[in-house]
Amino acid sequence: MQKSALSRKPQREAASEEEVLAVIDKGGSSMAKDETRDKPKDRAMNLRIPGHLATQMEEALNQRTVRISKNTWILEAIAEKAQRELNGD
Repeated sequence: MQKSALSRKPQREAASEEEVLAVIDKGGSSMAKDETRDKPKDRAMNLRIPGHLATQMEEALNQRTVRISKNTWILEAIAEKAQRELNGD
């Protein structure tokens, strides 16, 4: 008789009530890491740009020596504006 390549799933012993309560009492965090709790998540946003500003942005991008994406360019512009506003410039 040939043995099957398949085998039964091993049976686990049921945990005692004391073991279950010990895990519950131990507590824990639903967060994988503590540092992720403080870091804001990235957000996707739709952005409507007037035609003349889009044209100016594309011209500025085309004049760069090193190519960057429109997304990166917009993020840099937002960061620069936010820094000026926060510093009172």
